[in-house]
Amino acid sequence: MFLKYNQYINESIQRDLSEFLFEGGSFGHMAHPYDDINLTFAEIKNLISDALQGGLDKEVIPTEKLDGQAIAVSWRNGELIASRNQGDRKNAGAAGMTVQQVIDKFAGRGEISDAFSFAVQDLSKAISNIDPKKREKIFNNGKSFMHLELIYPPSTNVVNYDAYKLIFHNTSDYDMDGIEIGQDKKAATILTKLIKEVNADIQSTYQIDPPKAIKFAKSINYEADRAKFFKELSKIQQDAGVSDKQTIQDYIYREFTRLLQQEAAKVGYDIEDDVLIGLIKRFAFLDNTFSIRNIKKEISNEDFKTWVLDFAANKGKKASAYYKTVIKPIEILFLKLGTQVIKNATGFLALNPDKETTRIKQELESVIQKVRGSGDTAAIAKLETQFEKLQAIGGFDSVVPTEGFVFQYKGKTYKMTGSFAPVNQILGVIKYMK
Repeated sequence: MFLKYNQYINESIQRDLSEFLFEGGSFGHMAHPYDDINLTFAEIKNLISDALQGGLDKEVIPTEKLDGQAIAVSWRNGELIASRNQGDRKNAGAAGMTVQQVIDKFAGRGEISDAFSFAVQDLSKAISNIDPKKREKIFNNGKSFMHLELIYPPSTNVVNYDAYKLIFHNTSDYDMDGIEIGQDKKAATILTKLIKEVNADIQSTYQIDPPKAIKFAKSINYEADRAKFFKELSKIQQDAGVSDKQTIQDYIYREFTRLLQQEAAKVGYDIEDDVLIGLIKRFAFLDNTFSIRNIKKEISNEDFKTWVLDFAANKGKKASAYYKTVIKPIEILFLKLGTQVIKNATGFLALNPDKETTRIKQELESVIQKVRGSGDTAAIAKLETQFEKLQAIGGFDSVVPTEGFVFQYKGKTYKMTGSFAPVNQILGVIKYMK
């Protein structure tokens, strides 16, 4: 049964995930290491060792993952065009937004409107000044888009950078359907250099810069820290019964198998292999080939069928919640690792890291008090879920003034974020309170 399941994975999920990871940081889709179900536990151990030794720069120089607004731009038929989705990139950017269309798209959204409007105007002026032939090599008349982030302090999310920056990341090449087919990580540095050469890097609102390179130091207590993380990872493996050679995919498979077999056993149902595999594909990996019709037809035990249909209801809300429970131990491990590595790093954009850390902590305390005293049960429940996660990775001591960093491992691009994710969620709770 396990071989049959793995054959399915190799033919479907691994292909889809590799495309997802190859896409990299386009518009917020960059993966954490724990999102890559193809990672083996041996590879996770190597990542831990490299991270604690300051060795995540073996393939490319790590750069800061910024807490800004994302957009991508190209140059087509003599003007700047912008993209926020696949449709904008189809047919060599034929439907890409002009400067005015970007301004119109974000109109009426306060500081967000200004952030994007000023950005495309500054980019249009800066890029128009560089050599046309060199510009064409970067943008290929709309076939290649430069991904960048807008750092606009008035629209601060969590981290306040105290600087107005347009940070280039990389270009992506797209086919006629707007699907990514390649990347050029050097293009950001090249374009920045070309703009600086014509003194166009400082515009009306923003300064244009390449990615912010991060330097890492080796953990002072490297051996002890590595042993601590290895012990935590080993417990995860032991609980699930997976070896170093097996993958996160195998771990998820075993945990969902355990759940489904337990629920089947409660009602005296000997679950068939095909049914088990179909349900795991549906609930763990979002492949609905095993449809509701299949569930009703192929599950002979009425009690188990009722449980499965309930688990699948509301677009798989319960299945999604269980997946989060399954992946949580690995997620927490990587958040702890990210927090420790970030504290050993230098080069982040925040001008005064200590001051910014203090500000974020104070804002956290204020939001937590307001939400807990609000009487809004839904908001309080969401707060406590994220606060529990923050506590698991070190509490307020884990707070750092950055979203994290981006690095490459075995040709794949990942992000490591530390405490940013739960902090961001906690600060966001108050926006949705009744």
